Order: sequence, then structure tokens, then C-alpha cells
Amino acid sequence: MTIKIYVANLAKYNEGILKGEWIELPMARDELQEAISNLLGTDEECAIHDYEAPFDVGEYEDIFTLNELAQDLEDVNEDEEIVNLIADDVLGVGYNKQELVRVLKDHEYSIACDVWTEQDLALKVDEEMLPFDYSIIKNTGVENYLDWESIGHVMIMDGWVIKNGYGVRVYL
Repeated sequence: MTIKIYVANLAKYNEGILKGEWIELPMARDELQEAISNLLGTDEECAIHDYEAPFDVGEYEDIFTLNELAQDLEDVNEDEEIVNLIADDVLGVGYNKQELVRVLKDHEYSIACDVWTEQDLALKVDEEMLPFDYSIIKNTGVENYLDWESIGHVMIMDGWVIKNGYGVRVYL
């Protein structure tokens, strides 16, 4: 996964001149330093005016720290939409970007697809993720007495999130 940032030369920006470039991270530290130096010339300050990342990037965030995060995210083999959902969940409860990278790299989350309701969530997790063998009761009709919506509601209270057709649970 890459992070793209639009880095602007602040001195030129304050003079009314738009001078900047998109930089795709990660890259080697010396290449990044060279790209910033070429952009700034003799000027001293730059700012991030736009970005494409699974988390918010501040205007004055350290570009080299972002590059390190992007290097760590390179090893994450997950769909960008899933990464964005997990980022919303992790960062939304006050954790930092390094914690997000750790959760993604260590695969400390569960995903259930095609989930739109609490009942969908409970049924999907039951079918796809639980290590129990329910085949004994599934053909007896007992499952008809289970309140799947209530089970899903309890799962939401326990940290599952339903968003964009996915059920997501991050283990922090």
C-alpha cells in the first residue's frame, strides 16, 4: 500500500505561486530528501496540501515519519477499502498511526463480507469464523430459535462495526 502526498513550497505559496508535486511513499530516505530539496530550492518550508492515505495527514506532518509508516504498510496485503475501514475503527477510538500499522501487520482483526444488518453479522460470523461445529443443530431446527439479530447486537456492543457491507472487529 502506498501513501501519496502533495507537497507544496510554502514560500512560493505565500507569494501566490503554486509550486508543489505529488510524492508517492515509500521511497528511500535519500530520494525523499532529494525530492524535497528539488522542490524547495533555496526556500526552507514545505507543507502537505493534499494526500491519499488510509488516515488523515496533517499539513505540517513530518514527511519522513509518513515515509516510515508507508514502508511498514508495504507489507500489508489487504484491500484498500478494508484498510480504510480498519483505520476508521482504530484511529476513531484514539489510537495512533503506528498502532494502526501494528494491527494491520499482525492481522489483529476479523472481517465478514456482505454484512448489512446485525442479523447478517451474527449469521456470517457463525458460518465463516467460529470454530464450532454447528452441523449437529443446524439440521434439527434449533437454529430457528436463536435470535440472530440480538446476537448481532451483542457483537456490536462488543466492538464489531458494520460499514459499507463489511463487519469489522479490531482486537486492541
